[in-house]
Amino acid sequence: MEIATAATQGAVHPRLTAADCDKLYGDDYSVEGKRVCGIGNNVVLEYGGMDFKQGADKLTITGRTPLDQNTIQLRTTGADGAQKTQILEFPHSDEYTSITFDIEKLSGVNDISFVFLPGANFDMESFKFE
Repeated sequence: MEIATAATQGAVHPRLTAADCDKLYGDDYSVEGKRVCGIGNNVVLEYGGMDFKQGADKLTITGRTPLDQNTIQLRTTGADGAQKTQILEFPHSDEYTSITFDIEKLSGVNDISFVFLPGANFDMESFKFE
């Protein structure tokens, strides 16, 4: 994990805002412009049909949390239906901060979900894959 130095450096996909999701559901959240804020229990943001033809092995998330760490599950579902889950730990930040995570390499078309479990307290602004 590292703090991103430039918003678009090396991006495979353009930065997407949290509110650009195809589906948003769960117990506790609010949409504030392009951000999804107050993300709490059982909230899922889904983005369908993302094409990783160039591959991607990094994910930068811009957000903030008052917690010491906020766990985010990154779920990917390939065209073959195989689902994988990776655990990301976003550190405490009072201000919106971009954190880059190393992830298992993605290729081909995938549905992407960000899953927040009970105990979450997160404001998500955007993300990008590299």
